[in-house]
Amino acid sequence: MLLLLGLIAADGVQRLRAGNAQRFAVVAAVVSPACFMLSAGWCDDLSIMKEYANRSDIFMGVVVRHIQIVMVAAAFTLCIGLPLGWLACKKTRIAGALFPLLNIIQTIPSIALFGLLMAPWPCWQRPCPRSPGPASAAWAWLRP
Repeated sequence: MLLLLGLIAADGVQRLRAGNAQRFAVVAAVVSPACFMLSAGWCDDLSIMKEYANRSDIFMGVVVRHIQIVMVAAAFTLCIGLPLGWLACKKTRIAGALFPLLNIIQTIPSIALFGLLMAPWPCWQRPCPRSPGPASAAWAWLRP
C-alpha cells in the first residue's frame, strides 16, 4: 500500500512539474500518515506485522537474501535480454523469428502455474452437494 501511495505521489509530482520543496512536501504528506499508523499500532493486526513480530531476528537477513536473488536474476535477464533486444531492433528478420519464440517462452511458466493450481483447486472450494467428493461449486452446473 505504501508503494502504491508513493507511485501515486510520484506521478502527481511529475505531472505538476514541482520543485524540490514541493516534492519534499508531497513525500512528507504521503509518508507521515503511514509512519504514524505504524508507530501508533494501527497495523499490528496485519499478517505481515505478525510475521515480523514472530521472526524479527531473521527478518532483515531474509530481506537482504531476497534482494540478492532478485538482483542476480535481473542481471542474468539484462545480460540476455538487452543484446537480444538490440539485435531485434537492428535486424527485422531476427525480430520476426525472435518474438514468437519469446512468446512461447513467456507462456510456459503461466501454463505450469495453471497446472499446479488445478490439482488443489477443488479442495479449496466448498464441496458441491451433488458431487460424491470435494468439487468446486462453480463446476456444479456441468453435472446433469
